[in-house]
Amino acid sequence: MSRRRAINYSNSDSRVVAVTGGGSGIGLHTAKHFASLGCDVAICGRDSIKIESAAKSLQEEFGGSVVGFVGDVSDPIQMMEFADVTRNRL
Repeated sequence: MSRRRAINYSNSDSRVVAVTGGGSGIGLHTAKHFASLGCDVAICGRDSIKIESAAKSLQEEFGGSVVGFVGDVSDPIQMMEFADVTRNRL
């Protein structure tokens, strides 16, 4: 039997969350959730228009730091670049 543990981000300082598929759907809603808690958010997806729009929307709605990255999760090199960009900009 596994135990679930709640994580309290409500009073966190400088939490960074990276979300793949962040341009729409569940990924975007996940990014919004963490942004609403005050986390800095990096989103990644294949569609540059969706990623750019989502990043702008997150920034306008929640403030904080937001990074949008166009990349494919099936490409390990692109995911290393996403991690590097996230680490360097947030």
